[in-house]
Amino acid sequence: ADPVPRPVSAEEARVSAWRISSGSVAKRATSPLTYENLVHIATISTDPEILEYKAQIEKDVTRTFPENPLFREAPVVPVSPRTAEAAGYGQLLGPLRRVL
Repeated sequence: ADPVPRPVSAEEARVSAWRISSGSVAKRATSPLTYENLVHIATISTDPEILEYKAQIEKDVTRTFPENPLFREAPVVPVSPRTAEAAGYGQLLGPLRRVL
């Protein structure tokens, strides 16, 4: 017997339609590089163009959500790293850098 298909949410349908219509599904299937490979390459690169991109990303990271402490560097006042982490400072800076 065929399994009963589960309902698909509108969000899941939009995501799937976007991936297919944008060509990202086909491109991903044929690309030898993964996102992790690209991040690694960018992390260790000394290419001036990549370094310029990295510098711009660093500028943009803290300007993206300036009012949200999860996207801010810890304050310059004498605060221990543990206190800054407990206050939530910078918890989302790494993920934001990876996206940008």
